Amino acid sequence: MHLKFFYFSSIIFLSLSLAGFGQHNGVHKCYTSEMEALNEARYPEWKAERKQFENDVHQELLKLKLSKQKKTASTVLKVPVVVHVIYWNSAENIPDQQVFDQIEVLNEDFGRTNADAINTPLIYNSIASNTEIQFCLAIRDPNGESTNGINRIKSPKPSLTYPADDAYLKALSYWPSDQYLNIWVCNLKESSQTFKILGYAQFPSNSSLSGLSPEQGPETTDGVVINYTVFGKNSSTGGNYDLGRTTTHEVGHWFGLLHTWGDGDCSVDDNCTDTPNCDGDFYAGLPACTAPIQCGGRRMIENYMDYSDDACMNLYTADQTMRMQTTNTISPRRLALQNSKGCCDTCVFPKEVDLNIYPNPTQGSTTFTLESKTPTVVSLKIYDRTGKFMYEEESAGVRIYKKTLDFSHWTDGLYLVVVKAGDRKFVRKIMIIK
Repeated sequence: MHLKFFYFSSIIFLSLSLAGFGQHNGVHKCYTSEMEALNEARYPEWKAERKQFENDVHQELLKLKLSKQKKTASTVLKVPVVVHVIYWNSAENIPDQQVFDQIEVLNEDFGRTNADAINTPLIYNSIASNTEIQFCLAIRDPNGESTNGINRIKSPKPSLTYPADDAYLKALSYWPSDQYLNIWVCNLKESSQTFKILGYAQFPSNSSLSGLSPEQGPETTDGVVINYTVFGKNSSTGGNYDLGRTTTHEVGHWFGLLHTWGDGDCSVDDNCTDTPNCDGDFYAGLPACTAPIQCGGRRMIENYMDYSDDACMNLYTADQTMRMQTTNTISPRRLALQNSKGCCDTCVFPKEVDLNIYPNPTQGSTTFTLESKTPTVVSLKIYDRTGKFMYEEESAGVRIYKKTLDFSHWTDGLYLVVVKAGDRKFVRKIMIIK
């Protein structure tokens, strides 16, 4: 694709104005563009940060290409994953094996060891790429305790709608996004309840802030959301999206990849020179997986960042790989993943790694605990979702902090917790349900 650089945010609202964008046969395949627009509306800082991030990625890629340097050794990034299964009924409470299958799919697709790689057309074989990114279910939680990387939470609601329930969903269960890839699996629909949403992701940015507003911020919403019907290899409910490629697609967004058509026509692109120009969203389907001729060439329907049926997809390109690897050095949270201990079976987490809040969500009392190596001043503040101050306390000379609060008389909803312990600051959310 030609090197016409653009800022992704400039096309978001164009894509949202197109009638039926992303909708096909009763599903909305990807809501990531809408997620980007929502973040821009929520946080004035987000648009500027995303614009700067795209510029930084572009400049870094130009330097790499101009230097014509070839990698002499590869370092595989191993990404710890926590899967939050948010369920209302037994069908949504997917079995462990379905989660294991999805991690296997991610590793095959990102490592180009997928069996259907043999279906890649000859014209693309030279650019089809191993991304050098692999995934593992976490074996250590943020407190250093043993885990299988699967966190099951009974949902207070029978279904979750987007965008109204995005923050609500992620507050139900969250691990630090600079140490884990959070994947939320749930029953997800758009607000009209007309279309089922298959998935969406939050793009990376230059931000390392814990929040951009008193209510929430990119750190605590950072991750991927997938409909339970298309998670893993699920032929019984997935239909044409039954091979786990929805997650492959959304994790690509999480690492900074755009749709192959750049969410526009032939005049815009995805900033990857080896993905052919194409025009709008297109749904290549079984059994033929036929590729149209668009913008003067064959559309790469096999690319994971297109909208093809799962069985028609089989590749990432070399430029997409370079873009993801560049993102991993520029985005603070993606860069921090390199030092995560989530998949380290010999690592020991420091006791003061995190604030512990339990239970969360709560219908009554919740306990806040924190352990410090030396006596320190600990302050606890709570705000409601509008930013209104609700509670404050401070304790001096504390090494082991433990505070239990009764929320049974509070209004249900989302609340922001800010705890300071010496020079450390923790920003967390709690959900009160009735």
